[in-house]
Amino acid sequence: MFDFFNISGFAPHQYAWLATGGVFLFFSFWFHLHEKKGWALFFLTLSAFSIYTFAALLDPFLNLWDERFHAVVAKNCISDPLEPKLYKYPLIIEHNYLNWTSAHVWLHKQPLFLWQMALSMKLFGVNEFALRLPSVLMATLSVPLGYQIGKRIINSKIGYYTALAITFSWFLITLVSGGSGIDHNDVAFFFYVTASLWSFVEYIYSDRKNKWVILIGLFAGCAIMTKWLAGLLVYFTWGVYLLSTYGWRLRRWKLSQFLSALVITVLVFLPWQIFIFSAYPEIALHEFEYSNRHLYEQLEFQRTDFFFHFSRIPYLYLGHKLKYADGFIGLRIVTLIFNSIILVGGLVRMGFLIKKRNIKITLYSTLIFVYLFFSIATTKMPAYPFIVGIIWFMSLGVIIDWIIEKIGKWITKPRLRMGIQILSLFLISWYMFNFTRIRHMHSARIGWRQDLIENKSRLLEIKDQLPKNAILFNVRGDESQYYNVTCIEASFYLDRDCYSHAPSQESLEQVKNAGMIPVYFIHHPLPDYCQDDPDALYFDIELLNDL
Repeated sequence: MFDFFNISGFAPHQYAWLATGGVFLFFSFWFHLHEKKGWALFFLTLSAFSIYTFAALLDPFLNLWDERFHAVVAKNCISDPLEPKLYKYPLIIEHNYLNWTSAHVWLHKQPLFLWQMALSMKLFGVNEFALRLPSVLMATLSVPLGYQIGKRIINSKIGYYTALAITFSWFLITLVSGGSGIDHNDVAFFFYVTASLWSFVEYIYSDRKNKWVILIGLFAGCAIMTKWLAGLLVYFTWGVYLLSTYGWRLRRWKLSQFLSALVITVLVFLPWQIFIFSAYPEIALHEFEYSNRHLYEQLEFQRTDFFFHFSRIPYLYLGHKLKYADGFIGLRIVTLIFNSIILVGGLVRMGFLIKKRNIKITLYSTLIFVYLFFSIATTKMPAYPFIVGIIWFMSLGVIIDWIIEKIGKWITKPRLRMGIQILSLFLISWYMFNFTRIRHMHSARIGWRQDLIENKSRLLEIKDQLPKNAILFNVRGDESQYYNVTCIEASFYLDRDCYSHAPSQESLEQVKNAGMIPVYFIHHPLPDYCQDDPDALYFDIELLNDL
């Protein structure tokens, strides 16, 4: 129990943002319970911004795997957004410049989220917080979007509690920190898909349809420009709504509005596809085929079992509350079962609260479609179905509303009732926060975090000693590790191409002919032809814990 409420292990500036979020949250609760809806949402959004800023400041280094790659490509996009590069100079013959982990032109993901990160770093400097800032903003903006969706579909109270669930979504917080999933790509994808669904909900309830048609098309196009064709989800939702509302009376479907939005979406995402297939045909085709292989082939050692995404629902939205330690397995299972009951109960109660049958059918069909699609696809990653996270956040909002409503009926004294309701909302928020896991993954308790901080320090110490035309070799950590991707992190901090091993003789000659200066880290052995080279520079630097 003590571990659940333990908040130790963070830096003063991190506590400051956490405390600021708590103060804003108190004002939000107070205004909400006094039915001052605008102020309640305003302070909740400020609280969300503080919480997500706290998340972006959790790690003073680039996190393992995806964030490293996204950071380097985004940094290179600052100078040339139309040529997203991981490696600037493809001079090493034995290096596979098609593979996304070692690419020259990097087309593994659609570029919108990279451009956002690049713009942020151009404005605020090249650092970890600047590259995470777009995720902070998008996660924060998801809060009023969630409010509006819940308000339109059910009522303003459900909208508020839906927004509260987004504010304290531990998984979204972890994505913003860069420490989970596909980090900033998944944050952007969640935001743009949610924004397209919000626009569609507003379209349903609005008498002025045209502006919402435009926004549906724009946000769906942005979603595709972030993570490809799953961004078209809003059109499935729209189709189900038309069918459940009008049946097969096609004249009432107003297909011109549907098609207009679809045309706008195509105009947003198609130019980039035409450009990359004309400018980089081999790489674009390789990545297009690789993306399709996720549907029928296990890639990158990811999970393949059909029920994977269903089993992850309680973990994704409420976490397991516990640190990774022996002796907690049974309690963790009980927690996940409890979380499952909460989420499913909210989903069921939501069905009773939604009065319109066509909205009910549309909502549940969208949820089922996404989970079936990603369950049938062979390669699975936890965040794939997160694009319908807004529905699960609504189910949490419904349960929160039920709890607060029951307290209101049980306690008749106004001040006591409000005090207990505010306390309950704080406890519910803390439970959704899953803070125990955040603390155990992002505080000084984790040994490898100190290694990554030390690696960054050692790299920055030599940055000013490197010539601008340097290429670094032998940049890797522990020799016993299977993967060696510290060289990617080094590329970000040193602003030069870095490779994990020494070049072949032919590649070395090509590097020199191109006017580049080879730089070697000599902590690991070098081949004879790389030693005592008068044209090269040598640094005896040990890098730690390379994955």
